Amino acid sequence: MKWNRAERWTDPSRLHSLLLAVFFFLGIGAGVVCAGRISGDVERELTTYLTDYLALAQSQDLGISVVCSLTLLYLQGPVLAFLCGVCSAGILLLPLLLSAACGKEGADDDPAPGRTGIANASWEEVEQIAASGAQKAYTFTSPALWSAESSAPGWCEVLTESGPKGNATLRIAVAPNTGSTARSATVRITAGNFFPASFKVIQGSPTDGPAVNARADAALARYYLWNEAYRKAERDLSIPYAGPYDNFVHHTLMGMSANTLDRKYDERSGGYRLYSYLLRTPASGAKAPAARSGVNHSITKPAPTPGYGIGSYTLVSFTDHDGRPTGGIGLCPTSILPGSPLERAGFRRGDIIAEVDGKTPTESTYAAIFTSLLSPADGAEVELTRNEADARPVRVAAERLDPTPIIRAEVLDGT
Repeated sequence: MKWNRAERWTDPSRLHSLLLAVFFFLGIGAGVVCAGRISGDVERELTTYLTDYLALAQSQDLGISVVCSLTLLYLQGPVLAFLCGVCSAGILLLPLLLSAACGKEGADDDPAPGRTGIANASWEEVEQIAASGAQKAYTFTSPALWSAESSAPGWCEVLTESGPKGNATLRIAVAPNTGSTARSATVRITAGNFFPASFKVIQGSPTDGPAVNARADAALARYYLWNEAYRKAERDLSIPYAGPYDNFVHHTLMGMSANTLDRKYDERSGGYRLYSYLLRTPASGAKAPAARSGVNHSITKPAPTPGYGIGSYTLVSFTDHDGRPTGGIGLCPTSILPGSPLERAGFRRGDIIAEVDGKTPTESTYAAIFTSLLSPADGAEVELTRNEADARPVRVAAERLDPTPIIRAEVLDGT
């Protein structure tokens, strides 16, 4: 296995070996210090003893036993000091530092309940795969050595089953589905002692693509605000409907990048969410007479009221080039009524109105200004400027509009 520089010093076996080496040299140093503290009288007595012993040995033959005895006598002082140093420094300090190191290691590897430790994962909670099969690569950051497995390795195979700590890539291969129904598998990724992370892989069959997908696709290609980008996006009409957030529409729109007002990043969940969704209602058999005749189901609509054509809206705060708030606040219509003054003036859903009558609304003025836009007096006029380079003011006049228009309605058979 290849080690990177950070892992060399955080691996437990290497850390323990390093600590043992440090205390070995500490023991030697302690022995030298202890030897240096021997009193002068003891040193002179030892020197006289050795001199007399050597003089006595000169009158005799120096055998191996005599040499060993002299060596032992000469080294017993430093050896004793060394052993004392090891015992005093090593025994007292080594367990303390080892326990501290093990405690730190345990603190790093002991996960909080439910914590996976994996960050920056590029997979979605549900990954939709076409019936024809595909190979997918997902990136993430792991806090430790990791491994991955599939609940259905027969058709959803994990190609990279493990990897080191740090930035990683998980690759899976999904075989073509030749059956008559959709199938699903769960891929689990476990990093060290952390709880496993997982995502679901759903693969449609070549025969189960609901007919509603074709109609939803046609509606999005015509009416979606980002319909030009939608028509260029990769779309798989065979994806089965499994819920409002698990279907063809959700999978396709989540794969786009141009729909910034629809596909928003949610800091609380750490992922992207869609405002648009596809909801299948329970089948109710034959259409009711009201649905067939096109009437409004006996709902009494309020009388037309003055307006510029802003349906729903959201507020945005302006920032400078350094990301600091400027104090300005804009209004972004998320829907514009068909045939309204705003639509005729060229405004579209998603445009940001930055100035009203030449002034940028602020924290202290936006409430009154935007109220006059949403509920103007009959015949009132206003100049609106988009938040675009070289944008020019556009004058619009309020008209009486249907406050609850049905922009498009259709009952699909079998839904």
